[in-house]
Amino acid sequence: MTIHIDFKDKIEAADIADAGRRKNVFRAMAKDFLLAKREGVITDGPGSIARMMEQAYKAGLAGAKLDLSVGPAASSAPARVTEIDLPATSRESLSYLRRHLFDAWAIEDIRHLPEPGRLFVFKRPQLDGLAASLTRDEWLVYWLGDDPRGVSNKAFLPMIRAGLFEYVRGVLRGGWDVVRLTERGYELLRTGDTCSLEGYRPGTTRTAREWAKIAPPEDKLPAAVYMAGVAYKLIKPEPNAEPAPRL
Repeated sequence: MTIHIDFKDKIEAADIADAGRRKNVFRAMAKDFLLAKREGVITDGPGSIARMMEQAYKAGLAGAKLDLSVGPAASSAPARVTEIDLPATSRESLSYLRRHLFDAWAIEDIRHLPEPGRLFVFKRPQLDGLAASLTRDEWLVYWLGDDPRGVSNKAFLPMIRAGLFEYVRGVLRGGWDVVRLTERGYELLRTGDTCSLEGYRPGTTRTAREWAKIAPPEDKLPAAVYMAGVAYKLIKPEPNAEPAPRL
């Protein structure tokens, strides 16, 4: 489900408190404004821009008043991480990841837990001997039969840096990488938000019970990666093979 913000929406104080979130909110509203302008929905462009700027100004005032009223001695829980905190390229990939995990495009369509193998995403390396414009490293997500959809490294890396996925090292060779979904990443894809990385404690997410049912233990990760690679037809199964084959 791609995040969409109507350019007429109210801007909340929480939307501008953090620089990254503020940038994403403004970009999303600007994108919607341009689309509406192109479709002829907007008849008064300067007036619409003025209203958006006024909304941002009021949100800034509200945020400043909130900071003053809370005071330096008060403490508050860390802000929740939502989809809007991710860059636009990453947000556009979330619907494909939900389809990969839950066979559902949107949160409200999720009906079952994902298969354990779906917790892993493999990155295809660039092909030797070809120009960069003809080949690129992509993360492969599956949602239509055996044909994967490639998610660019540019879109996927911010999700790794945000702690929604983490690398599984020392399992694959041949230039391939693999990541696994984290407990926080599962909660965000399942519900739309998760706790901050700083405030995270294992087993404290709202979806912790679901996660416990599907997450493979650490000592079973190599075997789980191997089985996922076989299921995706990236690894040719071999009898009694070590779970670290070359793809």
